[in-house]
Amino acid sequence: MITRSNEVYTPLEVDGVDNNESGIISGGFGDDTTVTRGVRFLWVYDPTNSLDSPSGFTGHGWFENNTNTPIGYYIQKNGVTLNDIISRFNNGKDNLNDVFLNWQNHVNTIYEQSKIDLVQQFQYLVDDKGRGCWQNQY
Repeated sequence: MITRSNEVYTPLEVDGVDNNESGIISGGFGDDTTVTRGVRFLWVYDPTNSLDSPSGFTGHGWFENNTNTPIGYYIQKNGVTLNDIISRFNNGKDNLNDVFLNWQNHVNTIYEQSKIDLVQQFQYLVDDKGRGCWQNQY
């Protein structure tokens, strides 16, 4: 069930990021950093293939070409590239908090203006790839 809450969770530093010896980072667990409109989004960064599978939201990439996804919107709004975002992981950063803060604000604005649920659309998009990377939180 998709919830229709207008509550926005402002990112804090992720306390549930899992770094392992191979450099793989799993994010979205722990606090409410990646919860948008009641849905928690999970992601993985693998330095051996950072731009595509197994990295991304479903192991099928970051969906950066869709401006209504977290990464795609951040790229469009901030004039950066996917490589700019991903390269931060090589420099010690281990979260996507700023990406999700931007997307949460965008999602809520679009929903308030047009009742279009971008979170639900992103859920359908990642589910179409065969694996979900999200969990309903309430």
